[in-house]
Formats: sequence, structure tokens, C-alpha cells
Amino acid sequence: MKIRNYIFLWVFAILGSITILSLVIGYNYIRGEYHYLFLSKVKDVSVKVESAISELMRGFSGSTSNYILSIAQGESVNKTLIEMKNQFGADWAFVTINNQNYIYPYNPHASTLVANSRPWYVSALSAPGQLVGNEFYSTPLNAQIVTLSVAFQKGNTLFVGGVIFKQNRFFNMLSSKLNGIPFFILKGNKIIYPSNAEEKVNKINSQRDIVRFNGELYTTYKENYDHAVSLAGIQSNTNYDLMLLIPNGPLAKGINSSFWTLLSLMLIADGGAFFIVFLIIERIRKSVESLAELSSSFDITSTTFEPEPILEKHARKFKETRMTYNKLIDLFQDLNAHIEELKATNEELEASYEDIENLSNTLARESSELKELSEASKLIALSTDVTEAAKILLEKIANIYDCDGIKLLEISERGFETVSTRGSKFEIPNMVPFNERIAAGRNSFTSWNGKNYAIVPILLESKPIAIIIMMFRHGASSEHELESISNFSVHFATLLNSHKMLSKLKSSYIYLAGRLAELSELYDYETGTHVHRVGKYSEFVAKELGMSQNFVNDIGIYAMIHDIGKLKVPREILTKNGKLTKKEFEEIKKHSIYGEQILGDAPFLEMARHIARSHHEKFDGSGYPDGLRGTAIPLEARITEIADVYDALRSPRRYKKGFTHEEAVRIITIGDGRVEPSHFDPDILSIFKKYHLEFARIYESLSEEGNT
Repeated sequence: MKIRNYIFLWVFAILGSITILSLVIGYNYIRGEYHYLFLSKVKDVSVKVESAISELMRGFSGSTSNYILSIAQGESVNKTLIEMKNQFGADWAFVTINNQNYIYPYNPHASTLVANSRPWYVSALSAPGQLVGNEFYSTPLNAQIVTLSVAFQKGNTLFVGGVIFKQNRFFNMLSSKLNGIPFFILKGNKIIYPSNAEEKVNKINSQRDIVRFNGELYTTYKENYDHAVSLAGIQSNTNYDLMLLIPNGPLAKGINSSFWTLLSLMLIADGGAFFIVFLIIERIRKSVESLAELSSSFDITSTTFEPEPILEKHARKFKETRMTYNKLIDLFQDLNAHIEELKATNEELEASYEDIENLSNTLARESSELKELSEASKLIALSTDVTEAAKILLEKIANIYDCDGIKLLEISERGFETVSTRGSKFEIPNMVPFNERIAAGRNSFTSWNGKNYAIVPILLESKPIAIIIMMFRHGASSEHELESISNFSVHFATLLNSHKMLSKLKSSYIYLAGRLAELSELYDYETGTHVHRVGKYSEFVAKELGMSQNFVNDIGIYAMIHDIGKLKVPREILTKNGKLTKKEFEEIKKHSIYGEQILGDAPFLEMARHIARSHHEKFDGSGYPDGLRGTAIPLEARITEIADVYDALRSPRRYKKGFTHEEAVRIITIGDGRVEPSHFDPDILSIFKKYHLEFARIYESLSEEGNT
């Protein structure tokens, strides 16, 4: 086949493949675009449904709680239930007082039921003080209902109450919140809401159908109704389906636009690619064909060579063909000059070929080893983690030198300490005979227990700071092969030395923090154990949150100096027995700012500064000194806050008695006016509720009174 025909066949094959591939990609793109647009619309509508249900819950939350609290405080039960029903437009209002049922309008069946087995009663008790929702079929009321209930405890009396809506009334309320976004409620494949919808649409048979409703085309999307309302806090047991209606108009418009855009781009790309490839290949063809003609015209028996100008011009068109052309000319000249010499030395070259090949293989292997070690050295230079850097170094060395096991040992005052290991486990041979060679930075080899070992020092400024021990079940590498390990371990040696220095520096800061904690406690409190307990509480909470061990260790130290700023508050204010004046209290509040100032700007004390400044901030934004809200408050300060509040409640002071553990838990989880649950991070509060007995154990174990 001629080269021209071959090139054109190749071009058309490539472009045909590109076109087919583009069509396949385009088809899948359109399908994916439709799926993406549809799921985006589904997500938008689902979020609006969840938000609407949540908004309904928020609308009832505060007022419902106030009504039940007013009954607990002595207001008329019947009068309050009537006001509740009328305000919320509910079908019933109810309250159960120590299992005595009251309902308006009166229902004899509902009034005599055993309350503590009902879903609304169980849910309300699981979250005291919070509004909870339940949806189920009520046999006493003979209706599918939605209940919104709340529980409060006053002394030995338990109050559980709220409002009840018939299901369709609740659906109507949800529909009004969605501002016209259509949806169906299905039982099986039968539409039960809206009541007239079954007559207006064809039967729905699958997850995604096209239906016409109120003159508009929609694509349906079905999801579990019970799951949808549970996201907003309502526990439902209906086995209904929530059918969302996604308008088809925007989907069709988006897909149509995507199709024409994709088709236009495909046509432009194919045309441009064909034209460019054609021009390039045509020039390449001419250059290659000219080069081929020139090559075929060489005559090694002739002493001169005169190429045709037009062929020479085309052959020199590209860098690659020009280089080949020049080499052909050089080759022609060299062949004529050295043909006799080549014949004379041919036998010698053949004899030495094997040696040359072996040398080439050795050089290639050593070059590859140097390249791999260089790459490892660069990775280590970029690393800040000694463990990760050691892993990189050992894995690279093990792969290059094919050792069965390898260990990295740090040289310390106590001797050799293992930093990292890879490969098979093995016992370290007696190192005493090699100490002088290690100190001199020289490699060593030994055999022990049927295995061979290589010992390579890692040097920093000519001083060994670590060693690598390589174990081979068979022959070990030579000393020449291992010389490159020390050269490429410089970055790791620097990192290891920096880590040791940073560890010593951090230990100094931790020691300083401990001494500051003792000084702070002696200056302010009557007991010396408050700061230690706050540190232990904080450690426990951080661990339950899943924080790193370094974080847990640090907060256990730095939480103890949360009140270090009180060293700058006049002692007569701190030790005052009577009530503080407004001015004195404002001075006390400044201790959080003073604490940050005292700790300065050392990097290792960043967590301590966050705790000192922000441990009186509240999650709802009502704290000081900056009025931070939510996660704008550093996590370590949010943890220390609940630890400090709990211990302050438990601890007796000159001006108050200490609360019992049960009283402290009630104040933190329910509130007493000064301390409210909204002050705390919900995740941290949840841990406190679950593990409050651990707080009690820490308090008792570290209490001075408990230790006497």
C-alpha cells in the first residue's frame, strides 16, 4: 500500500473512531445531564419539604412548651387546653399529669388509656423539654394523627402534653408551607392526598413516571414518607410514600440546550481536527518519503554523495527528519573513512560485547537505585512527620536492595531505640563490636543465626544519629552498593534531629503550663484540685469526640490554665465574700483577655490561648469576651467550657455550697436561668448526657474532700 493511502486510511479511521466515541460520550452525557438535572430538582424539592416540616415544628416548639409549663405552674388545665387548640388550629389539645389524661375536646376513650405506652409519651420522655413529633393511627381517636408533645418534670410530678392534628390537616399545613410545590401522599400506588388527585392523573406505576396534573407535565419521584419526616424530628409509622412532582419544562429546556451545544462542539472539533491532521500528515509524508528516497540512493562504494535539492529540502523540514538526514550524511562519510578499521576490530568488539553488556546493566541498575533514593530523599525533605518519613526511607531501601527485613534505630542516651520497621521481623545482633565503626560513620557487615546483616549509619554533620539494619536470608549487598544510603539520608537525619529538638521544646512548654496552672489555682481558688479536674474532664470529652492522641494530651494540660488571666485581676475582687458590683464583675470578665496576653504568641501555646480567651463563650452567642457563636468558638474552648461549668457547680466556694452531681446534671441539661443547654455545643452536650457518671467519678477521685 502506498504511504499516501496508508496515511489517509489511518486519518479516516482515527476520525471515525473519534466521531463514534463522541456520539457514545454525547449520548451518555445527555443521559447524565438529564439525570443530574432531575436529581438536582429532586434534591431542591426534598430540602424544601424537610425545611417546611422543620419550620412547622419550630412554629409549635416554644408556645407548646410554654403552655405545658404554665399547667405545671398551676394554670387551669381546661382553659389552657382550649387556648392551645384554638391558637394552633389543632383537632385536639391534651396533657397527661402523672398518668392522669386530659383532652379537649373531650374523648372518653382517649381519657382512659394508659399513657406511658403511647408513642408520643415515650418520645417526649426521651428528650425532656424538647418538642417531639409522632405520626400513627390512634385507635382511641379513630384517626390517623400527628402529635406534637413535650415533657417537663416538676418535683415528683411529670407533665407530658401537646396538640394533635388529623393527618389531612397536617398535610394541608405542610402544603401551605411549600408555597404551591405539588406533592402526593401514596398508600401503595393509591393517592390519598390531595383527595382529588386520583381523578386528575393516570395511575402511577413506577419510581419515575410522566404525569399531567393541573394542566402541567411532571416527572414523579417517590421516596419513603416516614424517612422524610424523620429528618425533621417526627417519628412516623405509616408506610406511606411521598411522591414529589418535578416540572418537566426546565428539564427539557436544559437537555435541549445541552444537546445542541454538544452537537456543535463535536462538528467543530471533528472539522478542525481533520484539517489540522491532514496538513500535518501531508508534510510528514513528504518529508519521510524524501528521506526514504535519499537513503535508497546511498552507495557505500562511491566516494561522493550529491542529493537532489528538492529531496534535501523536504527531508530537512522537521527536526527529527533533519537530524536523521544529517546522521545519514555523517554515516556515509564515516562508513567510507572507517570501513576497513571496523573490519579489523570486529572480532575484538564481539569478544568484549558481553563485558560491555554486563557493565551497562550494572550502570543502569545503579542509576536506577540512585534515582529511586533521590526521589525518596525529595519526599522526605517535604515531610514533617518523622514516622511517615521513616516509612518512605525504609520501603525504598528494602525495594532497591531486596532485603528481607529492615529496621531504623535512633541513637539516644539510652542506646538504640526502634523508630520504624518493614518486612520480616528479626532480632537485632549484638551491636557492641560495631560501635566504633558506627561512631566513625562506616558501614558494617555480620552474620548471626544463619542470616546476614548490613549496618548503615545515618549521619548529621558527620555525627551518627541513627542506624539502618538490613537483614538478608541470603547474600547481602556490598559496601560499595550501600554507600549511597548514607548520602541520601541527609534530609531524614535533619528531620529526625528537628523532631527531637521540637519534642524537647514542647515538653518545656507543657512543664511551664503545669506550673502556671498551680500558680493560678493558688492565687484564686480555695482548693488546688479544680484545675486538675477540668483537665481530666476535657481529656475525656476530647477522646470521646474521636480527636487525635496529641490533641487529647494537649487539652489535658492546657485546660488546667484556662483561668491564668485571673493573676492580673485584683486579689481583693477574687476573694470578696459578698456580691460583686457591676464594675467588679466586668473586671473579673477581663481575665479571659488577660490570659491570652499572659500566654504570649508562642506557637506551642496556641491551644492554651484559645482556651484562656474563649472558655466563657456560649454556643448561642451569649458569652464573652467576643460574643462568638457556634463553631466560630475553637473546639478546645467549647470542650473546656462544659468541664469548667460542671466543676464550678459541684465545687463549694466561700460564697456558695456545692451542688450534687444530679443537680449539676439537671442544670446543664435542662437549665436554671443562668446556665442553659443552648450555651453548649450539641455534640459535646450529648457526650456529657451519655457519660455524666464519668464526670462524677473524676470529681470524686480528684476531690480534696474525697481524698482526705
